[in-house]
Amino acid sequence: MLIQHVEQVTAPHVFPIPAVPAGSGDGGGCGRNDLPPGFGPILVVPRQRKLGLGYGGKIMGFHPVRPGHGSVPYESPLERDLLPLLGGMHCLIKIRAQPVTIHFYYRGQRFRYTPDFWVWLAAVPPGLAALGVSNTRFFVEVKPTGRLEACQQDLDIKFMALRFGTGLSTTICTEVEIRNRPGEYFYE
Repeated sequence: MLIQHVEQVTAPHVFPIPAVPAGSGDGGGCGRNDLPPGFGPILVVPRQRKLGLGYGGKIMGFHPVRPGHGSVPYESPLERDLLPLLGGMHCLIKIRAQPVTIHFYYRGQRFRYTPDFWVWLAAVPPGLAALGVSNTRFFVEVKPTGRLEACQQDLDIKFMALRFGTGLSTTICTEVEIRNRPGEYFYE
């Protein structure tokens, strides 16, 4: 089995990994023929963020998304600034911080990746569709544009593995979308 999902049945907030049949054409699947060339086994592990002070000088806190949702942890000012934009969308159902970690091999090299957020919407608004969001459930990676170019190739590999492991796509949000032009993407 090349894609394995590890369930944590004792955890109160387990990330719901969708079941994606092999050969369904939506990026998921469990057969060797479904993985792109160069990829080895993919392990998807539901994860809960460690609570407490940030590590390595990172800012860490909790943002109250909206009444009835509960607070969502963040590790950077840019992540913090994204949360009220998502929380203000009427179509938002749920946000989870660092919902899964995937472990995988690509061209013989071992990788690990944890996306910043998992978002679940009732419908995809046009602004998010412009960012490439096509499904109501997706992952979000938050990166400053200054760091994005240096790690874009690694992120592309990680996003592909995440897509094949979970069946969900990932979109990148930078300060351009979050701080400079939020009205174009996050207001319905």
